Amino acid sequence: MHAHKLTEGIYYSDPVAETDRPLLGLVAGSQGTVAVDAGTSPSHARDFLTALEELTGTPFGVGTGGGANRDEVPIQRQFITHWHWDHIFGMQTIGATSLAHELTAQKVAELRGLSWDDAGLDHLVETGFLPRFAADCLKTEMPSPSQRQLIPIDRSFHSAGQIDLGDITCIFEHLGGSHTDDSSILYVPERGVLFLGDCVYGRRYKGAYGYRLETLVPMRDRLKRFKATHYLISHEALHSAEKLFGFLDPLIKTGELVGETTDYQAAAERYRRQHGAAPNQEAAQMIRFFTEPNTALAR
Repeated sequence: MHAHKLTEGIYYSDPVAETDRPLLGLVAGSQGTVAVDAGTSPSHARDFLTALEELTGTPFGVGTGGGANRDEVPIQRQFITHWHWDHIFGMQTIGATSLAHELTAQKVAELRGLSWDDAGLDHLVETGFLPRFAADCLKTEMPSPSQRQLIPIDRSFHSAGQIDLGDITCIFEHLGGSHTDDSSILYVPERGVLFLGDCVYGRRYKGAYGYRLETLVPMRDRLKRFKATHYLISHEALHSAEKLFGFLDPLIKTGELVGETTDYQAAAERYRRQHGAAPNQEAAQMIRFFTEPNTALAR
């Protein structure tokens, strides 16, 4: 794993597609340090801490700095963007006080009541709670069921708040949006950095992946109000405003064109009439992002 310095005091790791590892972030100010998400597993969290030390020459400690190394910089908070498994199984290893939206805290509490051994994972796949890919990633990241331990969220918030790190500030806010109802973001205004988690992705509607305008449009509009220059998306790393909204704006226009139709061919014909050409591969995928959930919800 590699860690990167984005701006002064802002670090992040590369996402890893093979086991669905999202990027992890660190915001280090003169008076405190905040981790952003905890990762897929204890090994993911440890790899991140090791990569940070290799990059900065500074050992970032866990918890409140009670480690053997006096030079450790303690991580006081770990901010969890949402409840999905690939963002939370490393919390115990990061060790800091966890902070998340109240819906995230509720979902994590529910997850702690499930069985995460091999048989339990297979059952979660059979019931549709987890895709097979996710269960396989969990088994790869944590081969021993004893490693698959979830701890509760320590502190939750209702809408928004901030953490003063001396020379920089972490502003956190519940966003909701297209991916999960609990999705939250963390903004560092002094550096123009916005950690998005997975909020810009779609979700499953009765098995069909895609988007709905009622959640997508308010999320896009809210994101445009932030004066950010760097957008960190969990499974893609770094985006500019041009790249981010260059995806979201056409996606929303496509959703408005599709409306509530479940017929891909009819929506593609609307697209052709509007644009003077048949949809290319990217536009065709965007159309399906709306027609397929429409079909699933209409059943």
